[in-house]
Parts: sequence; structure tokens; C-alpha cells
Amino acid sequence: MATDFRDGLALGRKIRHYFGVVVRSTNENCIWCGRRLVHSSYQVDCEDGFGPRPRSDEHIIPQMVFGKIITTDLCRCCNSRFGAVCDRALANDQRIVDAAQRVGISAKDLWSHFDGVQHTPDGKPVRTVVRDGVFKPQAELKSLDALTIASTNGQICERDLPHLRARLITKVRAKALGLPEERIVSEVDALLKQLRDAPGEVHYNPVIGEGFRSSPLDSRVVVTRETRPWETDWALAKIVYELSRTVVSKEFQAYFREPIAIVRRFLERRDCSADGKQGIGIFAFTELPSAQSAKCHTIEGRINSHVFEWRLTFFGTARWSFRVEVTPIRSPAFGQLILIENPIDADATVSVQQLDENQD
Repeated sequence: MATDFRDGLALGRKIRHYFGVVVRSTNENCIWCGRRLVHSSYQVDCEDGFGPRPRSDEHIIPQMVFGKIITTDLCRCCNSRFGAVCDRALANDQRIVDAAQRVGISAKDLWSHFDGVQHTPDGKPVRTVVRDGVFKPQAELKSLDALTIASTNGQICERDLPHLRARLITKVRAKALGLPEERIVSEVDALLKQLRDAPGEVHYNPVIGEGFRSSPLDSRVVVTRETRPWETDWALAKIVYELSRTVVSKEFQAYFREPIAIVRRFLERRDCSADGKQGIGIFAFTELPSAQSAKCHTIEGRINSHVFEWRLTFFGTARWSFRVEVTPIRSPAFGQLILIENPIDADATVSVQQLDENQD
């Protein structure tokens, strides 16, 4: 995917000031690994032994997309594993990035660090690394015909200068100017001294026929990332599984044991090709009309004797659905409607309503 945006992180800083909603703990054991849970201050290496594990604040909707719904029914180790595997997938999915941009939230507000490309006025691409809102253009030293070094705030990156010097000497040697090695090195060093002392000016050395000129970069950064829909489905499965084990009533957790197990197995296996470029999903995607765009995520879980259904909508227009129908056998006498609203710039709410069996 390719996304354009301008620098600045004001929105990202603002919306992270709101607090999360903690779903009341209903499990004495970690909902993933089954270990007994103890207070979060309990110090233990999660990988050692078979004893208890400390509770951890797990964002059911990943914090990277401004999730505010929190459960403490995962241990610290499982929380970290989910974060490493699932949480980035939603922020990397082009469909969610597009939905966010419709409401004024750009990629820089979703990603704390990324690589992109800026361009000079004549269209030359320059690779840029962004870390916490700081743009760091990168030196280009592979091609001898297009040696480039970055200057930030009037300063040349000293770390890149030795590499630039070596490449420039190699380039001059290849010209076969008939200069002795010592002369080549001294002329290159003289040119680089001028560049270091005044990076914003034009410098040229007629002896070796080389020089540098400053060129401003476009304030936009083009980011290219590969969307992997099956990894997005892993993140969605995590959300549905955690809600199914924390918010859904115990009666329906037992009744819908198999649909919940389907979600868990899908997340546990995370099937994809050996090169990681192909995979399968279990959610259906729908792009809703732009008129429904909103700075809010919504989750709707509708559960009764014959259906186990979830709809997860991000920024009002990017919706994924998961539905399993079953034949009613000794089902609970009521249904449940779970409604979650996760505004970007306000507090989140979690609502669980009891439904009559005749209500869809």
C-alpha cells in the first residue's frame, strides 16, 4: 500500500489522553494458557515452571488503533505474545488506514515508527525513517552516480561520512584521471570538509570533477506497506475470542463452545504459506458508505440459541463479520446483545443486554 501524509503528531498525542474501560474480571485463570492468575505485581518469569502468572492489562481492541477496552484476564506472557503477533496487523491494513483517513486520522497517527520516501523538487526519491514523529532522511551510497547524504537542521550525519568518503574515492578512482592515490584522497577530504562546514551551500572540486548541492525535501512522505488480510483476521479473532471469554455469559460460553474453539484454533494455528505471503481468513469484509465515517470503533455481538455473530467496525466504514449458525439444543432461555462503542476522542462504553429468544 502507499499512503501520503504530512508530518506532525498533534492528533495522536491528543487522543491518547483518554482512559480505557476495564471489563470486570470473570476468570481466575488466563483465558488463553489456563494458568492461575495472580495480582499484576507478582514477579515471575512466565516461561518458567507451572505456577501462577501475573495478570496483565490487555487491550481487547489494540491500543495502536486507539483501543480502550481492557481485560485483566490474560497473563503477562500471553498478552505479550498477542501484542507481537496481532496488534500491528490492524494498523497496517490499508482498509483501516483508508477508513481512518476519511475522518482525518492519517497514518502517522497509527504508526509510531515507519519507513517511507520523500522526494526532491526534481523528483529524486530519498528514503526516510520516521521515529516518534522525527523524520530522518537516509544516505544513499549504493549507486556511485547518485551519492546522497542527509542534512538535518544544518548538520551532516557524522556516522555516514566515512561511508560517503570511501564511495567517493572509489568513484574518482574509476575515472582514471591519472592522479596519484594521495592526491585523490586529499581532494576528496577537502570536498567533504567543505560539505561538513556548510552543508546548505553548493560545493565543487574541479580537480576530481565532483561536487554537492543541497536539495530540499517534500514535506510529504509516501509509505509503502504490504497489507496481509489473513493477519488482520488474526487480530480480529483475538478480539472476538477475548470478548467471548470475558463479556459473554457463562451459559453461552458453554453453549457456543465449538464456535469459540473455531476462533481459538484459527488464532492458535495462524496458517499461512512458508514465505508468509498467502493465508486464509474466517471474517467477511464489507466497506460501508463514506457517509457512515466516524471517529469511533463499534463492536456488536448478537448471540442467541441459533446464531453466534460478531460485527466489528473501524472508523465507521471498515467492517468485518463472523457468523456461525447452530441447531438449538438445550439452549439458554435468553439471548445476549453486546454493544461496544470505542470513540477516538471520548470514553468508551460496554453494554450487555439480555434478549428474548424471539428477538433477532
